Amino acid sequence: PLSLLSRPYSILVKVSFPHARYDSDESSTSSRQIHLLPGRKRMWQKFYDVAKRQIEGGKLKKAESQAIKALEAAEAGKAPERILKSLYLLCDIYADTKNPLAVETARKAVAVAEEHYGADSEDMYAALDRLAASLLSEGTIEEFQYTQMKALELAEKQDNYLGQVRALDKLVGFYISTSTFEKAETIFLKLLDLIKKYDGADSNSAFEEVPTYYKILCGLGRTEEAAALKEILSNDSRVA
Repeated sequence: PLSLLSRPYSILVKVSFPHARYDSDESSTSSRQIHLLPGRKRMWQKFYDVAKRQIEGGKLKKAESQAIKALEAAEAGKAPERILKSLYLLCDIYADTKNPLAVETARKAVAVAEEHYGADSEDMYAALDRLAASLLSEGTIEEFQYTQMKALELAEKQDNYLGQVRALDKLVGFYISTSTFEKAETIFLKLLDLIKKYDGADSNSAFEEVPTYYKILCGLGRTEEAAALKEILSNDSRVA
């Protein structure tokens, strides 16, 4: 239930490693642990790099196997940064292969980000963004909307321009695809204002959003406004 989502993700997802200062060379870390960490890091890097190369080569099944090994190596080294990178990689692989493990993996990434970097961290945004994408792909619509809005709020709090654009754009696309054109227009206008603020009203990035607004206006049945917008598009030199 959505009421659970207000609780810390680390409570909702059982994570396989305890609270600790990882990869630390403080006096509390034994010399044996310090000696072992570089080797573990090298092993993780090997698996991670191979997985990336396999993805580039389109060999996603082999990439998944290597990414899982990278995650296991990172967890063995109790290194949250490497754990998150491995989870992100797996999320991306699962998204491409439509693997049902995508949501579970993204939830774990959210829990790790919250536990080790905080609920307002950049990693929390990255993890929420992946979770939202996985939920949408799975068809868990209500939780997708909630999670994507949480990602948007966090991006706004961080003054993360690209994060805001990404979140708003995904919401607009979702509302258009579900013919919820009133909500699509509200979110779209917020997106357009943001782009104008950062890139300028006459920027290419603002102009590229015009066809999206045309779709929304058509969906809303505002044919005269849609026709006027189409006329503007047809007379602009930037239209190929």
